[in-house]
Amino acid sequence: VQQLLKQGARVRAAVRDSKKAEAQALRAQGAELVEVDMASPESLHRSCEGVERLLLIAPFTAEHQAHSLAWVTAAKRAGVKHITKLSAAGIDG
Repeated sequence: VQQLLKQGARVRAAVRDSKKAEAQALRAQGAELVEVDMASPESLHRSCEGVERLLLIAPFTAEHQAHSLAWVTAAKRAGVKHITKLSAAGIDG
């Protein structure tokens, strides 16, 4: 996200808590913050409205697949044209 901002990209960053220091640092660098609730498809959909490209960096948790699918579904519904998913799943030593 920081690299995109440094390159002058308009960035909307989905965060769980916009009051946390990490989120505030992104806001200070020019990112638009939007709070999302991974258990709420509507929350994800709202975060994707008006977005052309989505960079999906989901935390690797037990719900990883379900969360990634929820994001993709919300993005498609909102009309996102391009999704890039960053993943390290399956990488070993």
